[in-house]
Amino acid sequence: MAGKFIRTLLGSAAAVLLVLLGGALWLASQALSERPGIAPRTVHPLELWRGKVIAEYMLFPGRRGGNFAPDMNLGAGDLELGLNYLLGRAGFGQARVRLDPDALRLDASLALPGRAHGRYLNAGVVLRPAGSGLALDRLVVGERELPGGLSCLLARLLLRLAPRVMDADLANRLLAAISLRTQADRTTLAWHGDRVQAVMATLRTRLLGLEEGLLRAYQDALADLAVRRPRPAFSEVLGELFRLARQRSAQGDPVRENRALLVSLAEQLNGLNLAGGQRRPAARLTGMRLAGRGDFVEHLTLSAALAAVAGGELADAAGLMKEMGDTERGGSGFSFTDLAVDRAGTRLGRLAVASAASARRVQAMLAGSADASLYLPAVRDLPEFLPQGEFKRRFGGVEGAGYLALIGEIDRRIDALPLHRDPGDG
Repeated sequence: MAGKFIRTLLGSAAAVLLVLLGGALWLASQALSERPGIAPRTVHPLELWRGKVIAEYMLFPGRRGGNFAPDMNLGAGDLELGLNYLLGRAGFGQARVRLDPDALRLDASLALPGRAHGRYLNAGVVLRPAGSGLALDRLVVGERELPGGLSCLLARLLLRLAPRVMDADLANRLLAAISLRTQADRTTLAWHGDRVQAVMATLRTRLLGLEEGLLRAYQDALADLAVRRPRPAFSEVLGELFRLARQRSAQGDPVRENRALLVSLAEQLNGLNLAGGQRRPAARLTGMRLAGRGDFVEHLTLSAALAAVAGGELADAAGLMKEMGDTERGGSGFSFTDLAVDRAGTRLGRLAVASAASARRVQAMLAGSADASLYLPAVRDLPEFLPQGEFKRRFGGVEGAGYLALIGEIDRRIDALPLHRDPGDG
């Protein structure tokens, strides 16, 4: 009797697994395509700049407001710009947003990496009001809308199988922090800053592995430096922090230590809240300069932190969009010096977290050093403060041959720095 029961149970389990496998293969066949479901389009630099600003707010709603994050109403176009900035800068694909009084529909076409390169995952989600927030109504796979019950079951299964970064509880908290708002026949997505900030802080902590205690070690080191040496050189501060990271990495993960170092440094010196959570008052390290310029400190630290957190492509794009904004919005003009420092920071941040071996090599070179020429190229001969007209006339804009040639020269200078030379070159 027991043997028959076990055989029946195993047979039933096998049948369920076959059904699930068949269902998964069917869903994959519906979602995967050799063509993107959303056709890519040319985006004006100002749209990219606006998308960057919106994306920054979505990810870091309280970044300049201490522990206060203001609410924001995002139209469909705004939300689409922000999402497409994030997806486009990461090289993942395109998004499309539709807002109605009773529903938010988000479709995405994601380019697949690796062996699946050249294929696209086309999927979407429909959310509807529930209480004071939103809830999943149905999933869209390819061109098919799945029934609500099946959509919820599949969503729970996907979240259970997903890495620990996102789970059902965190997803529900995020949906509860946003809502639809209709006024004067216009529907917007209400982004409730404080509630979203709490969710994003948890998400970033899980994604980056930057627990509050890990960040606090470098915040405390900066505060101690501020007491001992109120006006140190930036290169000295960076050397002291990498000395600490090297010590802590003896029994820990050098990648996590370097990432925490760069995020803490960027937060303190740029007045940002990149990692979320309760921040201690900024260390009063004032008057620091890099290559004789205070603004270079901000450029390098922010680009390094962005690269360590989100990758070099996003950090480079952020630097370029800032310079484009300076030429097109009556700012200080396009500066190749700023862009060179941005790119140097990006390379530093990327190298510092590329692998455990790379992280330890960066620590070994920078720990205790006050030599900025290890990671910063010569920039004083580069043109800056170029008005839009002059920038386009001399360099042809960001797609011109003159611009690309000078960017190539900047990258060659960075490649030749001691930090980036192949160790085998001697």
